[in-house]
Order: sequence, then C-alpha cells, then structure tokens
Amino acid sequence: MRRREQVSRIRRRGTQLRVENLEGRVLLSHGGPEWPHPERITVSFVPDGTEWTMNGTTEQSVLQQAISSQYDWATWKKEFLRGLYAWAQYANINFALVSDDGSAIGSAGSTSDHNVQGDVDFGDIRIGMWTLPWSSTVAGAYLPPPNVTTTEAGDITLNESYKNSSYFYPSFVKTVAAHEAGHALGLGHISGSVIMNPTLTTYEFRQVDIDAIQEIYGPRQHDSFDQGGRGNSMSTPINVTNRLDSQYRYTFNGVDITTPTDRDWYKIRIPSGAGDELLVRMHTHKLSMLAPRLVLYDANGNQIKAVNGEYGKTITLRKKVRPGQVYYVKATGRGTDEFSVGAYALMVRISNAPLLPVQVPNTATPAGNTSGTPQSALAAELYETTEVARLDVAGTTGEHEREQQEEVVARDAVLASDDAAALAYLTSDIDSLLEDSDAEENANAVDPLGGDLLADALAELSL
Repeated sequence: MRRREQVSRIRRRGTQLRVENLEGRVLLSHGGPEWPHPERITVSFVPDGTEWTMNGTTEQSVLQQAISSQYDWATWKKEFLRGLYAWAQYANINFALVSDDGSAIGSAGSTSDHNVQGDVDFGDIRIGMWTLPWSSTVAGAYLPPPNVTTTEAGDITLNESYKNSSYFYPSFVKTVAAHEAGHALGLGHISGSVIMNPTLTTYEFRQVDIDAIQEIYGPRQHDSFDQGGRGNSMSTPINVTNRLDSQYRYTFNGVDITTPTDRDWYKIRIPSGAGDELLVRMHTHKLSMLAPRLVLYDANGNQIKAVNGEYGKTITLRKKVRPGQVYYVKATGRGTDEFSVGAYALMVRISNAPLLPVQVPNTATPAGNTSGTPQSALAAELYETTEVARLDVAGTTGEHEREQQEEVVARDAVLASDDAAALAYLTSDIDSLLEDSDAEENANAVDPLGGDLLADALAELSL
C-alpha cells in the first residue's frame, strides 16, 4: 500500500534557512535486490535522441546536448561517474563503461540478445536526460534485478527541466549520481545516511551506507594472489617468469586493486631466448573504471619509469632488456580518489608474438530470467526518484503547498495507472540553496575512453 507523499519545503525566516526532512518511508533496506553479476556492471551514456516512454508519452534524451552547452562534456561525465563509481570502494562490485547503440529504453536492443545484464547493445545501467512528468523530480533510477527483469533495470533518468540548475553543476552532479546509483544497486533511503538520505545536500558516505551496500554485495575482496600473501610488496612479488609460455608471454586475469593503498608487485627475470623488449600492459578497459598506474624498477629497487592512465584507460609500459636482467613491476591505482580501485588484467610479453587475450567476465543474464525472485514487499518498487525542495517565504505556504499536494495526487494517479502499474517512487529533497561553483572544471580535460581501442591497436602495430 503506497503512502501519500508530503513534499517538504525550505522556509525562509529572515536570513535563517532550514531544510525540513520528509517523513520516514524507507521501503528498500539492507539486503535489497541485486545484480546477478556484480563483478562487472556495465554503464553507458545514451546518445541524444534515445527514446524513453513513460505513461504513454515518448521523450528523446538530450543529455549531451544539454550538458555540452554549459560545461565541458568529458569533465561533467567524469564527475557523474565519480559519484556512481564511489560505491565500488566499499563493495565487491565493478563498474565498466561501455558504448550504447541508442536503442529505446527498456527495449531488446538492436541485436538478438535480450539481457537484463550483459546486453551487447548498451550498459546494464543506462544514463540519459528526458523531461519527466513530475516537475519536482530531479532524477530517478530503476532498481536492479530481480525487481526489474527488463533492460530498464538500473537505468538512471535526469530531468531535462533542471538542466540549467545547480543540481547538474560538475561540482554537485556526483552527489546526484551517487544517490541514484545507490538505488540502481538496490538501496533505498537509509536512516542516518547523508548520500542516501531523503534530504540530499552533500557528498558524504557514512558507515551506515557502507554497511548497507556490503549487506547486499559483501565487502570488496582481494584477488587470489593477495589472499595468498603474494604480490603485496617487493619482497613477496608475483613471479611472472615461470608463467611465460613458449612465446614469452602471459596475461594475469582477475587481478584487482582492492583499496586505494593496495599495491600489486610482479617480478620478471628475462629468460634466455626471449626478445629484446619487455612490454607490460595494465588493461582496465571494459573491466572497471580504475585509473591505472604502472611503475618499473630495476633489480635494486630503483625506479626506471612510470606510466599513468585516466579512469578506464589501458596503459602500456615498454623497456629494452637483455637475458638475465631482473625487473619489478608495481601495479596500482592512480591517486587515492574514487577511481583508485578496480579490476584489471596484466599482460606481459617479451617477444613479437600477439598478446594473450584479456578475459572479460560473461555476465549475460536473459531478461525476465534473473538469479532470484522479487521480494513480495518490494515487487512494485521499481523506480526511485530524487526530488527538489521548494523555496518559500515564511507565511506564504498556501499556494506552493497546494501546488505540491496537487502534484502528489496527480503523480499517485499516474503511478496507479495501467501503463505505470509497476512504478513506485520514493522522494528525497535536495537543498536548492547550493553555493554556485565554477561552471566549468578542467576545461581542457579529454574523454579518457576516447580513442582507447585505437591507441591499443596502434601500439600493437608499432611493435
């Protein structure tokens, strides 16, 4: 049974401003719905023109056009993904950025597969901007399987009506993204939380958030080498030499930078008969959004060279070598921010042979066939929204209150309609008194995934 929402207001009394919390109505809780394959949850930004139909009305996404008219697109996208990827620091999940073919939201896509997760046409979580039918809603997200068993699962909607507002400043959009990503991962509003609180004002993760996400997915796990006590330092490195095949190459799949301070050490003794160039590649593309860093050391622990990459970027290190020489390679995350953790593969070659392939986890899960069944109490709670609070002058409550009450009644009617019977919502206020920030940050930033595959191909051709 759905509870009638009473949207709160921010009141002005002279210069004193305050936020009134919404009444408690946490429908989702710890142990909520979850992705069948959290080891690789893909994310895509839908191209402009992608259609989404709600309650019989079809809208076209305008995300890139709307954002690019005000900010540097690559910078804005990075900040949005920063908020979304922040959850990977605390839980046993990875997000990977993939392309999107522009198929309509909720559709089967343009190819024969039709997967609630692992669809080849677009990300498991698709992000776009459409005009929502509710004027006070800033953003919304579908819940993950098994509550949603179509390709809409996890999709995040930004309201075009707020495209010029402070909610989508690069400095604040990561807060909106983190909140909606929490819903897309299966969380509801959490008492005592800031990022998952009905009143969303700051970017802050508390222990209650960490406990909630770990109850669903568990804490982030070290890879098998770390768990076996190998690779944690230069004194306990992972031996590469004894794994090389007849063409002097090996690929470590399933390795992970688990914490911002995690360091994976590898030792290589150049075999007799090998080539004269050592190539080491740290591959994160389509595995995670880890921003990678490789450092090469000589046998005495002296640093020779280092290579850094942006989030989701694959990087390559090369060194001319001779048989018998010993080198150490340290693989880490670049920096200590949200992109400092994630899955990767380490590719090694001391010859002219092709690199051994990277194994990308197979997460294909057919739509309507997830690993569990919807929890009865949550089966209808498929869509979550984040609402904006209104600014009112003290004593003039009537008009705005009536407007908001009328909107709630109208929206309840929409949610009860046949076309949207599966939709429900939880609202949360965002403090609309955000201080202005610079409209653009790092205007010269380059899209870190742009040309990544081309760069990899060119690197191969140059060998």
